[in-house]
Amino acid sequence: ESYLAVVKTSDGLDRVLKFLLPNDMDVTAEIAGLKAANGLGYASLFESDETNHTLVLELLVAPIANSGLSAEDQLQMIANMLTRSWHASSDQPDLVYGGSKADWLENHLRQTPARIGEAFDKACVNKGLELIERRRANWREEEFVVVHGDKHNTLAVPAGDKGEYKLVDPDGLLFGASYDLGILLGNWIQSYVQAPAQLFSRAHHYYGVELYRNHLNRHSSA
Repeated sequence: ESYLAVVKTSDGLDRVLKFLLPNDMDVTAEIAGLKAANGLGYASLFESDETNHTLVLELLVAPIANSGLSAEDQLQMIANMLTRSWHASSDQPDLVYGGSKADWLENHLRQTPARIGEAFDKACVNKGLELIERRRANWREEEFVVVHGDKHNTLAVPAGDKGEYKLVDPDGLLFGASYDLGILLGNWIQSYVQAPAQLFSRAHHYYGVELYRNHLNRHSSA
């Protein structure tokens, strides 16, 4: 969690001053992600102070989730942002190795049923663990990129009046691009349920398979 305030520079330019609250995680990885992107698909970072957990950012407005756009149009815009953001420099110090995120998710899945004392479908939990291991077996660390790692429909906001959207609040992960795509597909579950044959099929094939293929082609030609 964080506190945001709109401020003005000495030149009269609007900026966002962001303070992380004490219950939030370290801001180091977020700063690393923003520095790596350098405005490429992300809000621009102008200043940062890791010790005091503060950032000075480009001023953006309401998230794409409040835009009134259809789920399909939102997917298109966010897919365009992700394509640009995967070009961010992966050499930036303090990016978080994505494998640690996978470890956290696996531990969460293993421990949560016992911790909250609810009845869970064991077959479902086991299937989740199986899929995690399957993904691990197919990792290609040489293809890892800077991924956003969080809900794109609430963290994608327009920049000025140009119709361009940018991402905010990155996790600063160095991971497979498919991780972002999995989160993207998870943002509109209700829409997929209501129109699975149209929206989900297109989202899965074009925004998932085609974007990831384009990323791999770019990586192999670099």
